Amino acid sequence: MTKITKLLTVFTLLISSVSFTGLAQNTQYGMSASEVGLSEDDFRVERLTEKKVEKSIKNCEEVVVKLDSLIEFYSNNNNNFDIRYSRISTKLKSLSTSLQEEKIDTAELDKATEEFEIITESFDVLSDSFLESLKQGQEYACGKTETEFLTQKKDFQNKVVVTNEKAGEARDFIENRLKPLIQNYK
Repeated sequence: MTKITKLLTVFTLLISSVSFTGLAQNTQYGMSASEVGLSEDDFRVERLTEKKVEKSIKNCEEVVVKLDSLIEFYSNNNNNFDIRYSRISTKLKSLSTSLQEEKIDTAELDKATEEFEIITESFDVLSDSFLESLKQGQEYACGKTETEFLTQKKDFQNKVVVTNEKAGEARDFIENRLKPLIQNYK
């Protein structure tokens, strides 16, 4: 069983066992089965339920911590891409201006710069959407049903794939289009 499957099982137990919380609290205070008004078998089940609830709460907190670290990682990664891409765009515009001052045709460079900016803007939109999806995942981790959490999980898995593809497209554009173009101007 994978960690996610185990975690989702625990979430299901948490949701289904909320109604037992009051009864489970009675067992915490050393009350016996007869004092609570249950048979020994029911009392054992309630004690097990109480342990499962405690474990699911702990697992829920662990998922939230993992999501926090993912959000921080991807947020920093997104900021680094933004800085790098804006620096490249600025250098391309500066190069174009310098070449125009020397009376060199820069139409192809200007077109490539615009294409690059479109790719990076698309990347920004996708990465922001992905980060928002991760942040929503925190809400779904502890407060929603297993199905809702799984749907949210699939959503941010799909978004990370699309975002990574767009980052790859930007890298390929730099390597295969911009670098050779700049070499032609040297």
